[in-house]
This record gives sequence, structure tokens and C-alpha cells, in this order.
Amino acid sequence: MAEPVAPKNSSCLVYSFGISNDWTFDEDFARFGCEVHSFDPSIGKQDHLHAPRVNFHSVGLWGSDVIDSHGWKLERLSTIRKRLGHEQRIIDVLKVDVEGAEWPFLRDMIFVDGRSLSSVRQLFMELHTPRFRSTAVTATDLEEISVYASRLRLNLGFQLYKNVQNNNCCGRFAPFMPPGVPEKCCHEVFYFNSRLFAN
Repeated sequence: MAEPVAPKNSSCLVYSFGISNDWTFDEDFARFGCEVHSFDPSIGKQDHLHAPRVNFHSVGLWGSDVIDSHGWKLERLSTIRKRLGHEQRIIDVLKVDVEGAEWPFLRDMIFVDGRSLSSVRQLFMELHTPRFRSTAVTATDLEEISVYASRLRLNLGFQLYKNVQNNNCCGRFAPFMPPGVPEKCCHEVFYFNSRLFAN
């Protein structure tokens, strides 16, 4: 976790999107003293209190408010914050591990509603290729990735402090990798909001 923007345990708020029945991240922050809200419509659970300070919501993150083809409720970050009464609160940590849905979310944050990210101290996100279900990444996908990274930094003040590459997701960067260099389809990226650095 980035210092000095690490959460203060007396008032920290954590949003965790993407559980897949692994509650480690959420429970660790709850033990630290944070109020944690966990979101995942895909695991077949109703809204409930999972553990002390860990509130589960059967809703997913997207760039608009929709019900998808699985019948899952997907919402914008701004809709969720409003429903939970958190519009005026700082989100100390926003974790986004949503298997491709990060792209509609990022499009919303970059082009429509940057205000929702302006009150996020740290953003932890797993990035796939923009067209995650496609067979291969394209030059257009790489350009989109570059635009979002640039706008996160220049427009919203987010500074990358850690980037972990892995091959656990898929193998879609292969056409762009030199011979003998392992392809990397997923990047776990960690940002802090420099505009909240002193707050």
C-alpha cells in the first residue's frame, strides 16, 4: 500500500469489486478497522453482512446502469456511491478485479464522470485487454490502454506506483511480443491519487 496515503483505520472506506469467493482482501481491511463494501453479482449470494465491517452487495461495476444477459445488476460507480450515501466520503481504496468490466468502468471515469475518481485515494485494478473476449489484442486496444493511462495521470492525478504483469488470465498479447518474450495479458496496476496526497 502506498504511503503516506495508506488508510487511517478510524475512518477508512474500501470498495472491493470482484470477490469470486475469495474474501482475503476484504477481511484484511476490515481487521485493519476499515468499513468495507464488497461487490460481485456472479457468486449467487444476496446482499448481506459477510463479517464485521464487510458488507456484501450483489451488484457489479460497469459504465452504465444495466441488467446484463446473466440477469446481473451492473451499475456505475456514481450510482453505487449515491445509493450507499457515500457521495461526500473519500474512498481510501478502490479495488477493481472484474474480468474485463474494467473497460466500461474506465470509459465512464475518463470520458463522463471523472468526479467519482477524484475522491478515491488509491486504485488497485486488474487490467485485461479492452476486448477481453476477443482472440487477440489489436493496435486499437493498445492505443486505448495508453489513452486511459495518460488521462488517469494527467487529468485525474493518479500516479502508478506498482505494475505486476502475469499470464494467469489469457494469452492475447502474443502478436505484439518479440520472439522469446513471454506475452502478458493481465496487468495488476496500483495507483495513488496525488491530488489527495496531503489530505
